Amino acid sequence: MTLGMSNTFQTIVSSLQIGELRWALSKYGDARVGTNSPFNINRKKSGKPSSWLAWGLLVSTSIPIHFLINSVFGPSFYIIPPAHVIYNPIPLLNATGISQYGDYTSYSEDLSCWSAFRAGVYTFPSDFDLMPSWFGDSVFTYSSVTVTYVDTNCTEYRNTTRDFHALLSESDPQDHFFSIGGCQNGVQVSCELGGDKSQSCRLNIRMSAALTLAGCLVIKAAYMIFLNFKARRKVKTRCLTYGDVIVSSAIDPKARIWNECLVNAREGHRHKVSHTCHKHCTDSEPSTTGDNIGHCQRCKKFNTIDRAADLVHPVIAIKYKSSLISNLGVTAVSQMMILMLCSLTMVGVSIMLAVYFGSAATEYTTVCREDPNRTMCQVRLGTYLNEVYGGFGGFNSSVTLAALAPDSLGSELIAFSIANGAQFLYSLLYLLLIYNVTLISMEHDWGTLEKRRQKLRCTIVRGGGFVQSYLLQLPKRVLFPAMAFSALMHWMLGQAISTIEITWMDPVALTGHSQNIIVYATYPVWISTVLMLAMTSVCWWAFTYKREGFIPQMYGSMRACCSATTELDSFGSEGVMWGDLTAPDLQDPRFRHAGLSSGIVGPIVPAELYCGHDRSHLKKS
Repeated sequence: MTLGMSNTFQTIVSSLQIGELRWALSKYGDARVGTNSPFNINRKKSGKPSSWLAWGLLVSTSIPIHFLINSVFGPSFYIIPPAHVIYNPIPLLNATGISQYGDYTSYSEDLSCWSAFRAGVYTFPSDFDLMPSWFGDSVFTYSSVTVTYVDTNCTEYRNTTRDFHALLSESDPQDHFFSIGGCQNGVQVSCELGGDKSQSCRLNIRMSAALTLAGCLVIKAAYMIFLNFKARRKVKTRCLTYGDVIVSSAIDPKARIWNECLVNAREGHRHKVSHTCHKHCTDSEPSTTGDNIGHCQRCKKFNTIDRAADLVHPVIAIKYKSSLISNLGVTAVSQMMILMLCSLTMVGVSIMLAVYFGSAATEYTTVCREDPNRTMCQVRLGTYLNEVYGGFGGFNSSVTLAALAPDSLGSELIAFSIANGAQFLYSLLYLLLIYNVTLISMEHDWGTLEKRRQKLRCTIVRGGGFVQSYLLQLPKRVLFPAMAFSALMHWMLGQAISTIEITWMDPVALTGHSQNIIVYATYPVWISTVLMLAMTSVCWWAFTYKREGFIPQMYGSMRACCSATTELDSFGSEGVMWGDLTAPDLQDPRFRHAGLSSGIVGPIVPAELYCGHDRSHLKKS
């Protein structure tokens, strides 16, 4: 909701004022209404720097929300070393040299096991490279550790020192195994974790993330309050909807576009070029651009271009219209490339997990058929697969993908990026989807004006002939399902890949340590992939959307709105309607005229030339 409000204010700061309509159409030809695109700011006549700063402020305070919202609160596992050490002398180890019973066994470079044997205390070392092999794969805390050692080789070295730092000198500099005399860790000494197994979990608050997030929200809220306070008791002049553009053009005849009543948005429109002769004008070279220039187009900096010159632009009345992708052009291609890349990546990951899932299921079935007493066979197939590849996510049903470096600021930044990166990328894609759906919604409402009379949705005026239901440019039947879909997608992505923090205490140095572990869960990956494919399909539908009708395409085009208001001088209580407005006593006999009117309109005559009136019509009427 906060980001939705931010998008609304981005639309406000990037929208044009009423007095800028004619200037923007004359200089740039067209501008969009009803979107939060920053490029619309460049169409403004004044206030561009302040609008860019405001738009940048809203965006810069939204990015930390995406990256930090899932990292402010979160549980972490606190691993405590086993408190009880049990010695188990045996005459000889098995042939492999390492005891193979129990949950986890130690290896030659395991300092924790060596300290339990030599000092009677199982401790975690400060150097993460010397951590026991099970650390990071398990987040359980064991109450005891059993140290098994060869009686003849190792009894004289058992529990004979309290100098933990001296134990590091008992490591071989090349092979990194610990040994003393004829007693070597992992060969004559091995450890087994046992006793009560439990998890110690605590809720953490990352103050750096919380303060950053709070600062962004305070700045965003302060700016919104300031903008609303500044606008109170003032006449609203920003065109936020296409209804605002229509009303503004109807109120100010200078903002109307004449002689273009059936020209579609993004189509080529006539413009007038005025050339000022200068010292380079030595010949009468014919012009290849503009209308009726005559000569010398080599020095275009001396040209003055009027893209709203009201030149005659007749169009044949046909119902066929092009799709949205034709209207957006290169923007649509870049959007679809990003969407397809993300979708194909997620499909590839899902297929890979499905292959691993199937292999694990086949292995479970084969092994348990031959030996039902195996440890893995003591649980059902579904439980085993959840343990191996994760279930529906969360701290208790995710599996380790990779471990980040402990006690590192860089690891914290990577953890923030991983925990929120997928959702941040999806938010960008969601904004593109909302942008396209907004254009389609406007086009659908605009096309309805040809079928029936309806009230315009406006924010700058109110009354019986208007509707003040802004709703972020989208109707409730579109907005609420889109928000629900977005919430579900964010949830699934957060469960699909995330980070878990593991903390532990070094009892020797009396310092705490932490490590972030990247975890994933299979089911959320599959669900988010299905949702992503559904979103891509909706975007494909959006790009191929087109309607049939005589009313020209609009897709947020201010020019199309201003071209339809040449006969709109009042607004009735029932709204307005678009249709044929040809009057026998006022028309150019060569062309017919169409547009919006609060009165009676006629049906469009197919295959006839429609152009409309010029400014002289005002004098006659």
